[in-house]
Amino acid sequence: MVQPATIRAVAHALGQHAVAYPQYDGHAGRPMGFAAELYSELILLSGDHAARRLGARYPAHAIDVLDPGALMDVDTPDDLRALRQSLQLPLAAVVPQSPDIGPHGSSESRSH
Repeated sequence: MVQPATIRAVAHALGQHAVAYPQYDGHAGRPMGFAAELYSELILLSGDHAARRLGARYPAHAIDVLDPGALMDVDTPDDLRALRQSLQLPLAAVVPQSPDIGPHGSSESRSH
């Protein structure tokens, strides 16, 4: 639900800041962006909130955006279902399946 302009604004800010994130109506949003110099730390992260903890260790730059989608958090298929229900969208095509991902999110080998 994040607008492309929001992603571009975050990416642009990374030219001058180690960490940047969109802010809508005074609330921190997503995606949080990290400059290339933090790559070696980012690849070592694990857990749901690890990136936020890394962002807290460096000065983060907020970018005011006119994009309420920046506040929507969709990390799991259940989050996506809840969002679709709140927007009154059909639930039939909630989670598109990749040919390499099984119905429960696990990788399955395919025969070629």
